[in-house]
Amino acid sequence: MCHDGSKALLDDDIICRMKVGFPEERGAVLPALRILIVGSANSVHVVTRARALAHVGGDVAIISTEQPRQDIDDLRVLAPTLRRGLWRRIRSFRSLDRLIRNTPADVIFVHYASGYGAWLAQTDSRGLAVSIMGDDVLPHGMKRRSRISRWLTGRLLRQADLVTAKSSYLGAIATGMGVDSDRIMNVFWGVDLANFRNVPDTLRADLSIDASQPVVFSPRMMRPKYHIDLLVDAIPSILAVVPNTCFVISEHNADPLYRDQLRRRLRQLGVEQSARLVGEIEPGRMPEYYALADVTVSLHDRDGFPQSVLESMAAGTPCVVGRIPELDGIIEHEKHVLFTDFDSDAVGTAVHQILSGHPLVDRLVSAGRVFVSDRANLRTEARRVYRRLGEIAKRRDPRWRLPITGVILLEPIISRISRKK
Repeated sequence: MCHDGSKALLDDDIICRMKVGFPEERGAVLPALRILIVGSANSVHVVTRARALAHVGGDVAIISTEQPRQDIDDLRVLAPTLRRGLWRRIRSFRSLDRLIRNTPADVIFVHYASGYGAWLAQTDSRGLAVSIMGDDVLPHGMKRRSRISRWLTGRLLRQADLVTAKSSYLGAIATGMGVDSDRIMNVFWGVDLANFRNVPDTLRADLSIDASQPVVFSPRMMRPKYHIDLLVDAIPSILAVVPNTCFVISEHNADPLYRDQLRRRLRQLGVEQSARLVGEIEPGRMPEYYALADVTVSLHDRDGFPQSVLESMAAGTPCVVGRIPELDGIIEHEKHVLFTDFDSDAVGTAVHQILSGHPLVDRLVSAGRVFVSDRANLRTEARRVYRRLGEIAKRRDPRWRLPITGVILLEPIISRISRKK
């Protein structure tokens, strides 16, 4: 048995980490609430939100089907291993189901509405909240999944007492999947503004960037869907007008083939010396990179709401953002950010517009900071969510348990058969 009373799967397959205390804002102004988060312990978003809810006053635990790679000793993490092999995996799912049911909590909060942990959570009788993240409900993500997977995700959302979404666009998708509008809550989550104050200024020396060099920063994952290749292809045109520009590119969660492609392209263009591929950046150091940059580039063509944009605005760094429908009506072109088409020439033009000292730069910086302070302050947003979780924790609606559990356990078999056809 784990220190908190959790049962099942408590052997070598479980990592159990206990809380070691919270910052001073934990002083419980709001009623204490036990929150069980089901989501990846390797997701910066999941861990950040868990910590924010704990700081408000919650007793938070995370059940993750991925072994955590990051140090999160301030939260309790239960991480069962999903074993390889069809029948072993099915036995693991049954153990995961028991772990979810036996972990004490007033409310279950699923982050990402797809996957076995998320689907199993809908069979529980406790209050249920689901945070939709983007790929879990956007059409392109749903198309990649089996019919049964799509059905399980849809049913999870319809069973939830609360669905949180980072944009009205995602909220509309949830409504289209049958979720009542009064159960949908738009939440940016946002950033902890305290992390963007008094940021150390040591990166220029660490990265061998001269004080006179403007810096363009790419913070997104190094994967094809984030279109870092468009920024790389734009480098020659930017250097033609601002010759000493330095391009700092994160290699977070890099696709090795894509990384090799980008390195080859930098060599082909003859701009290797102007780029710094900086590997994985520790989450706690991200504010330093935003503070270093003169412009941030975020080019994901499908997104719930890009966290990188909020972080860049919090740091007072103008941001060039790929134009996507998810952002319509939330942030405005030439007020909060510069939108660009997914084309290297357009990206280069937008970056140059900022580096040239265009009068709109001050407007972007000012409006961006106001937006984050008013609408995307993590501490404020966490308190909003915490209150709603307290409301749904009082609900104890029975859920259609056994048939759904059977469908979930059969999903890997059905998906394997579908792939073979």
